[in-house]
Parts: sequence; structure tokens; C-alpha cells
Amino acid sequence: ERADEVQLFYSKKTRLLVRMLQFQRGNELYAIYVRDAEFGAPLQKSRFALTPPKGVRFVDLFDDELASLSVRLELERLEEWERKQKAESGSKEPDKK
Repeated sequence: ERADEVQLFYSKKTRLLVRMLQFQRGNELYAIYVRDAEFGAPLQKSRFALTPPKGVRFVDLFDDELASLSVRLELERLEEWERKQKAESGSKEPDKK
């Protein structure tokens, strides 16, 4: 199913995305909530291993044009915000590898 409406909610304090709702003809398709985020923390591959319950299938948001665009725009906005924060604090942006 493809969303025809996406609602994005941001934290006033951090200006980061905290909730994304997707709708089709007024019915909610997906709800994504960010409850906790830590930046720069090491990631363990095992934390991302997930076996879906029987009868459940995963949908890759990047396979959906609208959802993919929303995520990509949000990532670009976050990168710009981080650059501004670093510039305001006088810190240098680390070299990208």
C-alpha cells in the first residue's frame, strides 16, 4: 500500500524528527516514533537482527518513493542542522571517510 499523506513531527528542543505518520485515504498505514536517540554511539550489528513473526512481512521504506523522499529530506535537514550547530559552537566538522 502506498501513502498519500505523510505527517512529520519534530522536537522543538532538538528540531529532530520524533514521529512520522503515513496515511492512505485517511487510514493510518504506518506510525514511526523516535523515543530515544544517541548520536555518535557505536552500533552493534546484533541490535538490528530481527525475525518477524509468522505472517508478518517487512516493508523497506526506501522501496516507497514518497517515504524514501521523506527520509532522505529529513537526513539532509539533520546534516545541515549538525553543520550549523558545529559552526555555532566553533568546533570543526570531522573528516568524512
